[in-house]
Amino acid sequence: MGKSLKTVAPAVATNSERLPSAQTLILEIESLLEQAQPVSLKAGTMNVDQLASAFESMREGLSEADLQEIVAAMNEEYLEPTHES
Repeated sequence: MGKSLKTVAPAVATNSERLPSAQTLILEIESLLEQAQPVSLKAGTMNVDQLASAFESMREGLSEADLQEIVAAMNEEYLEPTHES
């Protein structure tokens, strides 16, 4: 027969005690952010050829019907903006 609740509950309590608190996680994140080096982004430095190549590789092996299905699925979540001012 399976374990009773009495034998499982202590193990659950023990496992949950090992989890860090939200405050501990926040402090850890803040510490990591303080140590992180800022990234300098420069306008006009994107490699468009590399981006185009990435798009092409994403499309490899997909038929036109597959692509249309993907576009339709993405458009289901798209909301047309209203032109009311």
